Amino acid sequence: MDRRSFVRRGLAFAGAAALPVASPYVRAQGAATKITVLVGTAPPDPACHFYYYARENGYYRDAGLDVDIKPIAAETTALRGLIAGEGDVAWVGAISTLQAIASGSRVKVVSVFTPKLDYIVVGQKEVPSLKGFEDRSFAVSQVGAVSQIVPLLMIDQAGGEPKKVQWLAVGGSAARVQALIAKRVQGAALNSAFAARALHYDYLHELGDAIKVIPDFLYAWDVANPSSLQQKKTALDAFVVATARATRWATSNPSPAADISKKILPDQPPAELEAGVADFAKKRFLSPTGEVTPRAWNFTVQAIQKIGILQQAPRYDDVVAKEFAEMVSVKLGPAP
Repeated sequence: MDRRSFVRRGLAFAGAAALPVASPYVRAQGAATKITVLVGTAPPDPACHFYYYARENGYYRDAGLDVDIKPIAAETTALRGLIAGEGDVAWVGAISTLQAIASGSRVKVVSVFTPKLDYIVVGQKEVPSLKGFEDRSFAVSQVGAVSQIVPLLMIDQAGGEPKKVQWLAVGGSAARVQALIAKRVQGAALNSAFAARALHYDYLHELGDAIKVIPDFLYAWDVANPSSLQQKKTALDAFVVATARATRWATSNPSPAADISKKILPDQPPAELEAGVADFAKKRFLSPTGEVTPRAWNFTVQAIQKIGILQQAPRYDDVVAKEFAEMVSVKLGPAP
């Protein structure tokens, strides 16, 4: 099949005329298709604001989509909601997804726009190192969530014993940073914008940056439930392409992206959000393609197998729907 035929066949909405190859997105023809996105953090951390950028800039509307973004307190809860049919797509951690698939869930990964870890471990000054969290309290969103497993891996790599850490379920980054500042816990893994707030206090200090300690570990990805993959395949194609437009836009336009983030988190200090979004752009935190690479997949699977929370490793080809990232390349061109 030639490239023109591939684009027409893969992205044309039912009843809509085929689009020319040069068009970067699908324009709505008739009623918009509803897509519900379950975001595994509430309030939504800046790391997932790219969905809101796409909606605010009209990229989803241009693609003929009506996207409803629903923040949920914990990623494991969001994943359970997806499996139960409460959403079409969920932004959740790689760890909980792999565990669910190993237990028999038929969800598939359609894209990963946040492949890099955005976690900085911050602790009270009396904690000297990552290994020093043994027998000390550490705040996580929920036991088993990525906010626990990532610092667990970091502590393990530093020679510590993760089983000796007192893991406390506190909530999202906003709740964890408040617990740290109030000295109710002795450590937490925070997204960069929230870590910046914590590090203003002289009794707190940084103990490790996950992107440096475990650089190939997958952070969070977009997972679709089986019924949506079957019934809304064309809409999901358009959703992934529109989302990729948003990540490319945010990387090139951090200031207007931060303005949108301020609307999403009006209670967070504006300067923190500006710094966080600018840092995302500087280190190219957001993927422009949504591709799940075999290298990152293998590293992530092997890492969580090592600590014993994943016995049977799912196969990359059975879980990752590679055609979605391929469609991004066709519609938007190679990564800038």
